[in-house]
Amino acid sequence: MYQMTHVWRQSAGKRAPILQICGLDTVGKRAIALHICQQLELKLYSLNSKINFSDINQFHQLQRLCEREYVLGNCALFIDCDFGDEPSCDSHIWQLVDTIACPVIISSRQRRQQMHTPVVSFEVPMPSSKEQYQLWENCMGDRLNGFAAELVSHFHLSPSSIRSACLRADPNAIEASLWSACRLQARPPLDELAQRISPPISKVTLIRLF
Repeated sequence: MYQMTHVWRQSAGKRAPILQICGLDTVGKRAIALHICQQLELKLYSLNSKINFSDINQFHQLQRLCEREYVLGNCALFIDCDFGDEPSCDSHIWQLVDTIACPVIISSRQRRQQMHTPVVSFEVPMPSSKEQYQLWENCMGDRLNGFAAELVSHFHLSPSSIRSACLRADPNAIEASLWSACRLQARPPLDELAQRISPPISKVTLIRLF
């Protein structure tokens, strides 16, 4: 995270390069983006890449809103592209990224090269099997009785997913409840399977990340 913060600190007084955080741990990437902005005393706002622009006026309205928030509130924009695979959405998002005058962090599963603006990419790898085993042990202690190895062999989960699964553990049925929780965490996100209904552009389009 120091490297990401350093990239923006070096660009003081000029347009900051886009930071692209790549990997499968969506929650972890948001936490990294928040930490970067906290270090630089920036507010962070989130924009989903599947937002639907019905006309060019809505696009320019959103761009002006973001830039005004940056000037008045010293903020950065976090664009969630983890599930934004539709070409029409991509073209709008990349046009926004290339023209907007505020710091931008992009979260995506893989590196995206569509931008004309300078981009600095960072990979957030999934933990190794050994690291996942340790995370299970740290969360559940001796209550697993060796079941952590079974979970690691069947599920490849991020730290945030492991913590979420542990919160669902039933003290009266540890193994069964954790297995069900892991299956739930490993399912494809609903946003990949269902169509998003987007409201008109307004201030509520920007979601403040706390």
